[in-house]
Amino acid sequence: MDERVMGLWQEATRVALDVLEREAVTARRGARGTQVEYTGKMVAAIYQQEDARTVDGERNSGLCSHMIVMNVTQRGGERWTTVFRIVVTVSFTRPEPVDQTHFPG
Repeated sequence: MDERVMGLWQEATRVALDVLEREAVTARRGARGTQVEYTGKMVAAIYQQEDARTVDGERNSGLCSHMIVMNVTQRGGERWTTVFRIVVTVSFTRPEPVDQTHFPG
């Protein structure tokens, strides 16, 4: 596998988890948990799978990342608590062309 591609893949995976942590993880607080707040804290792990298989006589990369997110978060420096929900909004848009400057040569 081309190390440049691997590096970009790893960076994109970390960015995705950073965005999820910063913008999507919530916890409840207050009487009966009626207040919901974004905590910006998450416990997660990334497992990078690099298996390859042959398709039509060509080696086909099986590069993918599995992200495991634990059901814990921390509210504003307080004790750890369970995640109320992870709020994810997916928007399907036509991607912009890839900037080829990341792939020299």
